[in-house]
Amino acid sequence: MARFCTYCGRPLADGEVCSCRQQNAAGPDPANGYSQGAYGQGSYGQGQPGGAQGSYQPGQNYGNGGSYGYNPQNPRQSGSAGEYARGILGTILNVFKTPAEILRYLATTAHGAVIWGILGIQTLLYALVFLFVGIRVNGAFGGYYKLLNTPLMFFLAIVVGIGNLAAFAGIALLFGKGMGKKPMTYNQALGVAAGKALAQMPFTLLTILAVLIFIEADFGLYLIFGLYALGWILGYVFTPYSMEPHSPSDANRKIWMLFLLFLVTFVVTAIIGRIYIQVVGENMVDMLTGGLF
Repeated sequence: MARFCTYCGRPLADGEVCSCRQQNAAGPDPANGYSQGAYGQGSYGQGQPGGAQGSYQPGQNYGNGGSYGYNPQNPRQSGSAGEYARGILGTILNVFKTPAEILRYLATTAHGAVIWGILGIQTLLYALVFLFVGIRVNGAFGGYYKLLNTPLMFFLAIVVGIGNLAAFAGIALLFGKGMGKKPMTYNQALGVAAGKALAQMPFTLLTILAVLIFIEADFGLYLIFGLYALGWILGYVFTPYSMEPHSPSDANRKIWMLFLLFLVTFVVTAIIGRIYIQVVGENMVDMLTGGLF
């Protein structure tokens, strides 16, 4: 498994020792335009010199003895695609070890490279579910008759996946600024969406495996919907922790803000899904789901 610096989070090669502490002691980092040492042991929301108000401060070791798989102090210091991939993998794995800290971190730092990577992976997995459903259904006819247009289903699923996450980020931004009365950017809202995507990711992967293995079984369809629903549920469990820095201080207002956030998201997601069904063919979906949709 990839190793990461416990002070700054930079991915490390085998045997490599990170020099971040020496760099902090040296003073300002011209490449970043701020003094790294100014962050120190600050906590998020204090607005220390050089730091964005309402964001966790680099230099801390969040969670249980590990960092998130990327370096919040200087994301440009490593241009290796391999290190970037290991950083995203580290984030995915660690969110299930210390979810509360990582979810809040993603929602406050707006670390674009990692956030976009997470959103992209979940969108691809989501689209693969539809692709493999089409392949398996068409394969049941021995290749002589193609019931589903799998390229169209795959392409539109990517569009729908992006649309759902982008819409969720927009709704989170709306409630964070409207009811939370907190300064929030759309990039931070995408960090909230990335937390939801992290929750869905393993269950979407399990859904793909269920499509490939069990789709022809009597319980296959229930298993597929059940697995995907678990990711959907966990996503809404993760969201309050992502939204914590952007929520009202009053606990009562926070409860109603989260309820309205979930309600509006559900309605918007249902509308997007309905449009998808109409485009790919309502009759085909009825045949696959027994009229469930």
